Amino acid sequence: MEYRIRRTRDYHTLIVLNKKIFGEGFEVDFAKHICWVVKDENNTPVGFCSYKKTTDDIVFLSRAGVLPEARGAGLQVRMIRTRLKHARTEGYNCAITYTVRDNPASFTSLQRCGFKLYIPEYEWVGPEQLYWIHYLY
Repeated sequence: MEYRIRRTRDYHTLIVLNKKIFGEGFEVDFAKHICWVVKDENNTPVGFCSYKKTTDDIVFLSRAGVLPEARGAGLQVRMIRTRLKHARTEGYNCAITYTVRDNPASFTSLQRCGFKLYIPEYEWVGPEQLYWIHYLY
């Protein structure tokens, strides 16, 4: 199966995918994020990702998800690399994110893209999360 990752402002599609992948209670205001959608060769949305500016030189990889039927095709790594490339071209120096501790697929993908574990000054999601950082230069 072939997949394409493209920038989008189609917030309705992002909201629908977010709900399908994460369920109720995990809503995001995508208008405050830079977003991409992943479509299969039939032009069906199967995943999405986003980042959000936190400071003048840091972006937060805020959300990413892939529908179960499209998992295992390396899309998480592709979405991470897409966001890092965009952040670099926009002049950001660093990307941060977090994962839950019981999601080895996500943290393995982050490690493949050069992210390292770190302890933030402020654990903005809570101490039970793993925090990741990647310097872009």
